[in-house]
Amino acid sequence: MKFGANRRTRFMAATALAASTLLLVAGCGSGASGSSPDTGTIVIGSKNFTENEILAQMFADLIKANTKMNVVLKQDMGGTLVAFNALKGGQIDVYPDYTGTGYVEILKQPKAESEQAMYDYVQQQYQKKWGLEWLKPLGFNDTYAMAIPESLAQQDNIQTISQLAKYAPQMTAGIDSECQNRPDCLPGLEKDYGLHFKSVLTIDHSLVYQAMAQGKIQATDAYTTDGGLEKYHLAVLKDNKNFFPAYYAAAVIRQDFLKQHPEVEGVLNKLAGQISNSEMEHLDFEVDISKQSIPQVAKQFLVSKGLLKG
Repeated sequence: MKFGANRRTRFMAATALAASTLLLVAGCGSGASGSSPDTGTIVIGSKNFTENEILAQMFADLIKANTKMNVVLKQDMGGTLVAFNALKGGQIDVYPDYTGTGYVEILKQPKAESEQAMYDYVQQQYQKKWGLEWLKPLGFNDTYAMAIPESLAQQDNIQTISQLAKYAPQMTAGIDSECQNRPDCLPGLEKDYGLHFKSVLTIDHSLVYQAMAQGKIQATDAYTTDGGLEKYHLAVLKDNKNFFPAYYAAAVIRQDFLKQHPEVEGVLNKLAGQISNSEMEHLDFEVDISKQSIPQVAKQFLVSKGLLKG
């Protein structure tokens, strides 16, 4: 090999090449690799029901509109534990969840005395245990409920869950698989209310209304923002023992991701306090009953709030 007088020139060229390579790598990294602001990739997940998918779509739309990041959207991942474990494990960076779910299902705590106390506790524990951050609540409280046909409620004068418990041994309930295993759902209702149905069918929320119309079930678990409650004339029974905790929706995000992309917090917090219970119910209705697409419904809402251009 000949070095001679070209050694300095070659050294300077190699140094320049190395520097340019480092810049290129930094510019192409993902959120977990320390890329510069507004670059990299964010992976957004959702659980396996309409409302959560709508919220995840809103997150994706806001990130696309306000940053230069590549957005990967993983819809319909599964139940709470699937999404939560994916977040802990770094397979996703953020997903929408609910304070009551974090408090009871993940942290295994009894119901908090106040909504703020519950939010403060999940925030503190998620940060301490897993390096996760709860962003600002989106505004609505989508708590669990028990629902039966309005005709049945009127016939037997069933207005509360305690009253339902008297008739439950003659009823078949359609309950989704997650509710059947969560302490803040069917197992807890059985314990606190003595609510024991003749039989329980495992039915996804998207199929509950059809099963109810066909007379296969007479009761179901529901979300208070469920778009089908009014359409299919279901009566939401009063939780007269205040069993269900508050379920305020918020984005849960990895702290290590936020350190690399602090601008994302401000972008997602644009949704803070923007969605009321009635608005969320309408959004669910538009997808589940009117059969509009989730991207269409999410975009229309963000445009109506001035958060996205039409």
